[in-house]
Amino acid sequence: MKKLAIAAAVFCLAWAHFVVAVLGAEISRGDVSGKPEVYAKVVQEPNPVLLGHWGCTHTTKVFKTGEIFTEPIEYWLLKVEDRYALYFYRYKHGKEKKYRGWREWTVKTDEISSPPEISIFAKDGAVYYQWKDDKPTQMTRIEEPR
Repeated sequence: MKKLAIAAAVFCLAWAHFVVAVLGAEISRGDVSGKPEVYAKVVQEPNPVLLGHWGCTHTTKVFKTGEIFTEPIEYWLLKVEDRYALYFYRYKHGKEKKYRGWREWTVKTDEISSPPEISIFAKDGAVYYQWKDDKPTQMTRIEEPR
C-alpha cells in the first residue's frame, strides 16, 4: 500500500510538471516581446539558471479553513539591453484572481523576491518557488533564455 501511495504521489507531481511545461503555459513570447513596463531591482547579477521561462504548480494550504489549493505559477526573467525584467503569472485559486504582468521584484544572485511573501530561488542547479512558509516547489524550465 505504501509503494502505491508513493507511486501515485510521484505520478501526480510528474503530471503537474508536464501540464505546466507543455500544455498549460500562460506566458507567451508575445507577452515578453517589446519593451517591459517596469524592470527588476538588481542588487547582484542573477544566477544564469534563473533566466528564461519557468513554471510549476504550487500547492498551498489556507490555514484558517484547512483548504488545500494548487496554483499555477510562471515567470520569465530576461535581460533587456543592460537591465533585467520579470514577467510573472499566478492564478490564485479560491479568489479566482490572476496576477499577470511585469513586476518590479528584487534580484540578488540566487534569489528573485517580492518581500515578504514570495521567493524564487536557485539551489543546486534547480529553481524553486516558495510562497510564505509553504514548502518550496521545484519549477520546470518551459523556455530557454533568449
